[in-house]
Amino acid sequence: MLGDDEYGVWLGRRTGGVESRPGRSYVATTDNVVLIPHDGEWVASFFPPEHPDRVRVYVDIATDVQWNATTRALTAIDMDLDVIRTDDDRGVWIDDEEEFEEHRVQMGYPDDLAATMRATAKHVERMVVDREAAFDGRADAWLARL
Repeated sequence: MLGDDEYGVWLGRRTGGVESRPGRSYVATTDNVVLIPHDGEWVASFFPPEHPDRVRVYVDIATDVQWNATTRALTAIDMDLDVIRTDDDRGVWIDDEEEFEEHRVQMGYPDDLAATMRATAKHVERMVVDREAAFDGRADAWLARL
């Protein structure tokens, strides 16, 4: 844990660090920081300009987001919707909407949950586009601290 501020808890991951969840693991290709918001159904990862795919912000839309400071474990239910910002002409977009829809049908997500997750994705997309806090560049200071 790097620290916390009014937006949430900031974690650091070093290049080569492994993040895992059931059925998938990810090896960090660059240092990055993760923001677990105090309030919100998402978890954001922020990357330096050296990221090989030019990704700067990757937000997992999730429910039941919890940080356990004692065990240093993040748990959440990833809802397959992601908000991504790159440093190239792709810009900002919501990713995996078709996967979300497939899972909504297959797993029988309640309509109110599906509506909340879509609205959260749209809200976070707007925050990223408008560079609202905590998507306003403050992650660079946390990256420097890492």
